[in-house]
Amino acid sequence: FSSLEKLGCQNFNSRSVKGLESRFESILLAYSVLLSRAQRRFEGTLKYSLGY
Repeated sequence: FSSLEKLGCQNFNSRSVKGLESRFESILLAYSVLLSRAQRRFEGTLKYSLGY
């Protein structure tokens, strides 16, 4: 659970599993968008590669 705490999951006041699932999906979507932008900006480096 320590990795979930780093995401701030303990502050989620969801009353249902669907609410919690929705929050996680929004976090993953934001991470995906930021990662793709970083990969375009720093193209050719391994710092922001998918395998890193």
